[in-house]
Amino acid sequence: MENHFQLRSRFRGAFLGCLLGDALGRLFEMMSGNDSRLAPALDARLAGKGPWFYSDDTQMMMSVAESIVRTGRVSAMDILATLAANYEPTRGYGSGMRRALEAFRSGRGVGFSSWAEGSKGNGAAVRGVPIACAYHDDMESLAAFAEEAAGITHAHPLGRGGAVAMAIALGAVLAREPVSSLLARVTQARAVAGTILATKIENAWQLAREQADGRTAASALGNGIVAEDSVPLAFFCFLRWAPHFDDVVKNAILAGGDTDTIAAMAGALCGAQVGEEGLPATWLGRVERGPKGIEAVKELADGVFALWEKRALAR
Repeated sequence: MENHFQLRSRFRGAFLGCLLGDALGRLFEMMSGNDSRLAPALDARLAGKGPWFYSDDTQMMMSVAESIVRTGRVSAMDILATLAANYEPTRGYGSGMRRALEAFRSGRGVGFSSWAEGSKGNGAAVRGVPIACAYHDDMESLAAFAEEAAGITHAHPLGRGGAVAMAIALGAVLAREPVSSLLARVTQARAVAGTILATKIENAWQLAREQADGRTAASALGNGIVAEDSVPLAFFCFLRWAPHFDDVVKNAILAGGDTDTIAAMAGALCGAQVGEEGLPATWLGRVERGPKGIEAVKELADGVFALWEKRALAR
């Protein structure tokens, strides 16, 4: 049986894996996987010496963790308030999130849409890493909390479904469930079952079994900003190349499209599997420092772990 020290490392792995995928992938956002400049640019980025700065994805993930650690629970409105308090436009927020957070900060309330039927972007999926860690051993609560936390900004069912799918998958990785169980949990979840998201996640597994490359998978699944495209592609990269963290993240980026978010999600899944010790030390050394840098991410992971441990020991 895994001890708590090992599980703490895998909490850190999920947080740091998200950070690394985001920080490395940010520079290549919306480049095509067919662009001949992408692979050399990625190699140059890896060989360079400058620091890697994270995007809105990591900032939102950290905000969710801050809220959970401070309140001891998942409070959707406190998460929204924390997202708004930490909002830095220079991190590269999408137009929908910018409008939502600026409206909240100015006292104009909640409610916006990048689509007529409500937001179906992937932001809610990537920021849910702390929720998945905190409730990985209680899948029913995990799914409910992931959907509730997504709903503060994502009205579209597929936006919320992407958040639920990512949270359940990450929870299942932390619980050491086999791939067959993970996929069944995800595709049969109420918010996912019967949707295009479920179909694409099943297709992602088939493509991984066929050892497809990233560009082939991106062509079949999509690689854009909507959850129904990016969540399945992140799953594919994890299923195809894990437990090799660097291969998971690099191939997520080489698939093109929304590279920072897709690599962040794939990195979180693989990081949860291999733990902090399984992450590339040279990459960890490149990520930005400072008050909200890599050490803060580790502290938040430890804070979420402490909450989980307290609840687990009380049972």
